[in-house]
Amino acid sequence: MERIEHRRAQSRPAFQSFFRRNWPMLVLAVLFLLGIQVGTICLGQTATGTLQQFSLICSKYIQARREMTFWQMFLSSLGPQVLLFLLVMFLGFSAISQPLLLFIPFFDGLGVGFTAAYLYAGANTRDLLFAMLILIPAAVLSGFTLMLSCRSALYLSCCFFVKISGQGSRELLPVIRRYLAQFVFYFGLMMAAALLNSGAFYLEFHVLGIT
Repeated sequence: MERIEHRRAQSRPAFQSFFRRNWPMLVLAVLFLLGIQVGTICLGQTATGTLQQFSLICSKYIQARREMTFWQMFLSSLGPQVLLFLLVMFLGFSAISQPLLLFIPFFDGLGVGFTAAYLYAGANTRDLLFAMLILIPAAVLSGFTLMLSCRSALYLSCCFFVKISGQGSRELLPVIRRYLAQFVFYFGLMMAAALLNSGAFYLEFHVLGIT
């Protein structure tokens, strides 16, 4: 009994230290998951006409993908992610961008939740396999990369805010250099997510021959 209490006492400081170091990432992850949940709920409350329009858009999107080469699929997957990635990077240089940076993971989760729920609502094996093979792995890696970039942008934005408010004297140039190096790494992760997405599409359409 004493050993159990001793282990519990040792685990509390470790948990508190972990939370202090990683609370921004945990908050962003909660917002991303909340966005997925809200997106799923929104699907159930969407009018039938809107769902039909969304279904038509998805059909046209898949048909366009089917006619692409692998590298066209890759660029098509990477393009929208790069735009959001650059937005996050530039927001890090603003001292007042924290609310928007917190909203971005939630907005990304909305899209993931709505799309995944739509595929699941189809209630057929092909759509479920499509979600597991194409949507979920790429969405998880892309969402994780987005949260990492938002965390770094939040830190830099707060540094600018402290500097402008006159409450800190920290030199920002080393922070900016590290920030840019981090975003080079994040861009590599984003390319990996796009490769995963386009590779799954290519495998389904051109190797397995699923239509």
